[in-house]
Amino acid sequence: MSGWGKRAVLAMVVATAVTLAGCTASDTTETETQAESTATPTPTPTSDIHTPIDRDAPLPDAVEGPGSRAEPLALGETISVDRVDIVIDAYEPDGDAIVEAAVNDDPPVGYHYHIVTYSVTNTHTEELYVDLISVGLVTDSDERIDEPVATLADEMSGKIPPGETLTGSRAFLVPAGAEVLIAVTPGIPIRSAYYVQP
Repeated sequence: MSGWGKRAVLAMVVATAVTLAGCTASDTTETETQAESTATPTPTPTSDIHTPIDRDAPLPDAVEGPGSRAEPLALGETISVDRVDIVIDAYEPDGDAIVEAAVNDDPPVGYHYHIVTYSVTNTHTEELYVDLISVGLVTDSDERIDEPVATLADEMSGKIPPGETLTGSRAFLVPAGAEVLIAVTPGIPIRSAYYVQP
């Protein structure tokens, strides 16, 4: 075979090798792309104790297990979080007479006053405003009731020096017949709730 013939054969071999290499690379890339597109994405958490939530939306659980909505704490159990210990001491679902005796209006038709009494202990080294601790109610239909609606003789308010405990009450208007849990949300902005069974 002449020199030109050998060079032509060599050129054909090189061209074929390049084409095959290109196909292999393309096939590999396509296979990898398909694998990536069919991989299950990692779910993104929608809320946790560090994530501020929509103020008008239902409160998510702060924890799993005791203190969650599925496993609410009992009255008298302590909720310990950064800087505070919180205890729901008592719950009065028929507080109309108590609220009215403190010179408040009668409840609207179809509602009753419910009273929550609780204690907050400042475990930090600085003074604590008790209003930073939100205590309210959540109904079985996910309605949040956390605005006090009456003045009580032992209204929870004020500041707590380091190492001291303040005990007080708040009254809420609840639809007659509604089932509720007590929701405790430490800190501002309001984040997740710890639940207590009345």
